[in-house]
Amino acid sequence: MGILAVSLIVSAFTLGDKQNTVEMKVFHMKLLIARDKASVIPDIHSKEELLLFVSENKKRLYSLKDGEVASATITFNRPLSKEEVLELLGSNVKILAVRYKSYPEGIGQLPYPMEVNESEELKLLEKKLKQNFGEEFKLIEGFISAKVIAPKEELIRISKSRNVFDVNIGPKSTLDSYGVKYVTIEDVWWKYEKYILKQQKS
Repeated sequence: MGILAVSLIVSAFTLGDKQNTVEMKVFHMKLLIARDKASVIPDIHSKEELLLFVSENKKRLYSLKDGEVASATITFNRPLSKEEVLELLGSNVKILAVRYKSYPEGIGQLPYPMEVNESEELKLLEKKLKQNFGEEFKLIEGFISAKVIAPKEELIRISKSRNVFDVNIGPKSTLDSYGVKYVTIEDVWWKYEKYILKQQKS
């Protein structure tokens, strides 16, 4: 099934100077590093690799110093409503962006704060897309991940939620050794959907 690229506002990460970009692979993750910026992309090809990836992410999370603040991407295990996301993350977590799943297919991203129900622009976009994809199309079925900045204790609390599949802070020691200050970590929703959700349905 093809993926419908639906995104009103995409917080796209670009490295810019490709000549000065360092590429490497660290435990099922591809890293692209340019000066003080980095992109972390999961590189997973099986259910076994995915589960091992999540387990290693948990170990890295617990290895943070008490009170240490880190960038993280949280992948939920089902599409959550706006209210569920805010209740899960709480007031001590800085939300940078959220990704949403469209119905019956498609993924997009919004910066935070997310004016989901209130935005006339979103409603107009959904109405226009329904002309192409049918009346059953829904622009935002629910939110599947969030990019955040939070202290270790908050990230551990979130990781224990029954609505969370993965909390990834990336290979922080490697990123720190390159002097990275700004990092974008991709979620694993597509891998989770492919290797776990679809297998549960089959």
